[in-house]
Amino acid sequence: MPLYLLIDRYAEPKPSVTLFSDPVDGHYRRSEQVSFGEEIRLPAPFDLVLATAAF
Repeated sequence: MPLYLLIDRYAEPKPSVTLFSDPVDGHYRRSEQVSFGEEIRLPAPFDLVLATAAF
């Protein structure tokens, strides 16, 4: 599954991490966003929970 992870220190209103997935015709159909300090789960092939507090 193609994934795109965006770590944005300058996002407004606060820094965030966004995971984009399920690309179709050059566009990602799904996204999940968390603020710095929260965890985000990366699916297979990574299959891990990424802690974002250190960002």
